[in-house]
Parts: sequence; C-alpha cells; structure tokens
Amino acid sequence: MNIGDLRERIILQTRQQVVDDLGGYTENWTDTTTVWAYVKPKPPNYQVIVRCGVKLDTTMRIKWRGQLFTIATNPTTDPSRRWIEFSICEIRD
Repeated sequence: MNIGDLRERIILQTRQQVVDDLGGYTENWTDTTTVWAYVKPKPPNYQVIVRCGVKLDTTMRIKWRGQLFTIATNPTTDPSRRWIEFSICEIRD
C-alpha cells in the first residue's frame, strides 16, 4: 500500500444522544473527521484502508459518496503500524 492509493474521501461519524423536551432522547450523527482512504469492493461489503492515527471503532459509521455505511469488522492495524484496515457495509433503509 502506498499513500497515493488513498484516493477516496470518507467521513467518520459518531452517534450522539441528545435529550429532548419530553425527557427522552434523540439520536444524532455528527461528522467527526474526514480522511483519505483506499476503498475496494469486496462483495457484499467494501474493504477500507486508512492511515494509522485515525481513531475509529464499530460504533461509528462512514459516509462515502453520499451513502452511509456501518463498520462491519473490527479495525486492525498492519504489522508496520502504518495502516488500519476494516470492512464497511451499506446501510439500507
């Protein structure tokens, strides 16, 4: 993997719960950061690789090309500690 292979911009989003007027809560998604990524179709999911240093976990979601995706696998770091790899799955209504 070379840095030039990261050609896609993805947005990492985190879920936040906001208390509403009735004492319940509303769930909102907030853009956390935008990073360069390598995205490759790997049916039925997509393989994603980003640089190390990006904080992400399976509770987050990804916005890419106007579509929303869940993080389907735990992110793993390669042995050189340069890249983080994970799979994403499209969220369908």
